Amino acid sequence: MTTVLAPDDVLLGAVVEQVWTAMLHRPVLPWLGSWPSGQTGVLASITVDGDWSGTLRLWCPDSAAVSMTRALLRLTEGVDPELDDVEDALGEVVNVVAGSLKGAVGGTSSLGLPSVTRGSTPELAADAVHLTVSWHDDPVLISILPAR
Repeated sequence: MTTVLAPDDVLLGAVVEQVWTAMLHRPVLPWLGSWPSGQTGVLASITVDGDWSGTLRLWCPDSAAVSMTRALLRLTEGVDPELDDVEDALGEVVNVVAGSLKGAVGGTSSLGLPSVTRGSTPELAADAVHLTVSWHDDPVLISILPAR
């Protein structure tokens, strides 16, 4: 019998720490500021379907998205990546986090394709797991929403 865990904030934090250090070459730092309502940014999301199903979302302001892309692509500070590169980078980060979560919860499941859009600060759903970290003094929200 396969045991399937429901991901919680502790598991999400451990997975994000692993991805941040491996892909972005920085430790995870907690966000200590207030939540920036109404700010425009980038939202990357991916679904997981199977024994455990849900949607993983990563939202950050534009400045954090550009900075994360620079780190992932190892671009020189001051070099602005193309919009396509930002979308690809954030899609890859959410894909790797979701893949790591999928492996950690056990059971059989599959990942969808990442979707990256622009949007304002998401609402914090009461039935979701949320982790807000700091990236160069900007908030980055990673959420796990249960399947609806």
